[in-house]
Amino acid sequence: PTVLQRFYPFLTAFSTEAHIPGRESSDVYMGKHCLAAELVGGLVRGHKYWPTAEQEQARAMVSQVISSVMSNTETESFGIWAQCLRFCVFDRHPRDVAWLTTLLFDNILPPQGG
Repeated sequence: PTVLQRFYPFLTAFSTEAHIPGRESSDVYMGKHCLAAELVGGLVRGHKYWPTAEQEQARAMVSQVISSVMSNTETESFGIWAQCLRFCVFDRHPRDVAWLTTLLFDNILPPQGG
């Protein structure tokens, strides 16, 4: 199995349940956010070495997770995800992360003004 296939079950479950605190302790809940953020950061930084088809799959998976998290941002996990996004774009050429900035600015963040 590829790296993406190994991460898929966790990230899919996480993105559908990211905003629902379960019956686990807050440490376990935040641990899931930390793990998901680490996986997302690693996928964004490392997928450039993969074949094009797998890059597209990784981008789709990352987009799903980030959209889910950003639509249900919590105070406790905000710092984790801010650090993740900072890591994703740090020292990268804007062309390499254009898909991510488009996702964030055009699809997730609410429009400013009125």
